[in-house]
Amino acid sequence: MSARLADSTCPVARAVDIVGDKWSLLIIRDAFDGIRRFSQFQRDLGIAKNILAARLRDLVDAGVLRIEPAPGGGAYQEYVLTEKGEDLFDLVVSLRQWGQDHAFAPGERHSVLVEEETGRPLPRLSYTTPDGHHVQARQTRVRKASESASLPGPASRATGRHHDGLRAATLRDQQRRRCSERAGKAPLPWLRAGRSAGDVPAGPPRETRTNRAQATIGY
Repeated sequence: MSARLADSTCPVARAVDIVGDKWSLLIIRDAFDGIRRFSQFQRDLGIAKNILAARLRDLVDAGVLRIEPAPGGGAYQEYVLTEKGEDLFDLVVSLRQWGQDHAFAPGERHSVLVEEETGRPLPRLSYTTPDGHHVQARQTRVRKASESASLPGPASRATGRHHDGLRAATLRDQQRRRCSERAGKAPLPWLRAGRSAGDVPAGPPRETRTNRAQATIGY
């Protein structure tokens, strides 16, 4: 880790220092897709073995992945997302939705994240206040570490420019419970290959809370 970023009071800076490298993010994406072995990562990503080994080691050291012996007592090792790693699901979804909006030409086919049960595209990530109001970037501000941690004053409340108590309108409520339920079990196939934009059933996404264990995807 960069000493400067590791000491930063900004959570974004510290997160980027751990998972901001493009190969690290793609390894995490593949891990959500059920890939576990070194050879599988190398084949899917086309990455040089020395770079892959270094990134996997860094992610293990950071507690994002853990090493497990392969089933059946073989000599192979497998790389599995930890609970800390699974908490990056929202980040992967955000990157995917941004890419869908801005990295493809109009009408260009791309893979789509869908709910396992219904096959419908996952709803857009959004953020709301506890009373149900949607929050946009212009309605938030960063409270610096040097500021008082007390509740915002009347001026802040009047402008709506604080984000204490915000909750993601997707994905979070059941994550930790499901992580504990899956402890000791093989990962669910959350992210299944083979779906593209043309494969998704017609109809608008349902307004529903979806957790990652119900999501499938194709790259």
